[in-house]
Amino acid sequence: MSKMDSFKYMEDILLGPMRSRALLLAIKLQIFELLQECPLTTQEISHRLKVKNTSMFAKLMHVLQCMNLICFDGKTYCNSEITHAIFSSGQENNFAAFFCFLAEEIESRSTADLFFQIKENQTPETPEVSFAEWQLYMQAMDDVAMLSAEVIAQTIDLKNMKTLCDMGSGPGTYAFAFARTNPKLQITLFDVEPSLIIAKQNLADNKFSDQFQFVEGSVLDEDWGGPYDAIFLSHVIHLFRPTEVLHILQTARRSLTSQGKLWIRDLFLNTEKTFPELGVLLSLCVWTEGGAYSKNLATYLLGQAGFDCVRYIKLDAAGQFPKVVGNLLEASTGHKKSTSQV
Repeated sequence: MSKMDSFKYMEDILLGPMRSRALLLAIKLQIFELLQECPLTTQEISHRLKVKNTSMFAKLMHVLQCMNLICFDGKTYCNSEITHAIFSSGQENNFAAFFCFLAEEIESRSTADLFFQIKENQTPETPEVSFAEWQLYMQAMDDVAMLSAEVIAQTIDLKNMKTLCDMGSGPGTYAFAFARTNPKLQITLFDVEPSLIIAKQNLADNKFSDQFQFVEGSVLDEDWGGPYDAIFLSHVIHLFRPTEVLHILQTARRSLTSQGKLWIRDLFLNTEKTFPELGVLLSLCVWTEGGAYSKNLATYLLGQAGFDCVRYIKLDAAGQFPKVVGNLLEASTGHKKSTSQV
């Protein structure tokens, strides 16, 4: 790579945080929601949004146009196709909440905080989370879950199972998909109180309501109830250190029947922990206490917890999903067999 190409590469890296900040501003100012109604001039948009610094606002509109998030016909602005597809309200998958949550999580951990955490092992205090912030978090998790809930429900074989625990169930997106695919399955949603409040609201008044039970608790608790035929653990283990993950997996093993199965869904990394890039970056910038686990390490921890027959399942062999969808590890409590991957 030439010196010029190297500089261009570094330049592109620098553009990333600025693009992210511009998009976060646009979502928070509700620019896309306003442009969903009809094309508007800069003056009309700034007036409706009650913007006082019109000069800065004009710069933001230029940036959004540069990023192909809005279109300009010489007089008025409108949303681009990509913005309409993923950020407009009313769409089946509106990822505004997910983007806001993740972008703010990244911004909340300053470079100085990360520096002292690496250099001096000083972890900054985590501020208390309000219920409104938890609602945003749950909406973000629902946005992500909607991408793959049906695929996961069809991939996981639950036809001979009577009970499932959705551990760290969040807003209930996967539980709903499991219930719809398996109408005789009894599903326990296990999570902290704020999550269960939202899950109960999301799952109320539908024909699958009789299939759901709600249990308040933490994934680090010693007792999960059961025994269950199946446990589903989605986007949880990356929040914890290996010793804590081992404890979680040991509890899962105790909570299953003698022929039970555990499915872990996460952003599993390669052996070198260099791919996928999203998991590598989130491990440094957001999941600072835990981190994305490699398939090999997760498989080893499952073995240490007493699981066997571990199988790696790609959810997106065709490459059509975003990397955040992740993949699955399936493990059983049955007879010992050699670890396999598919």
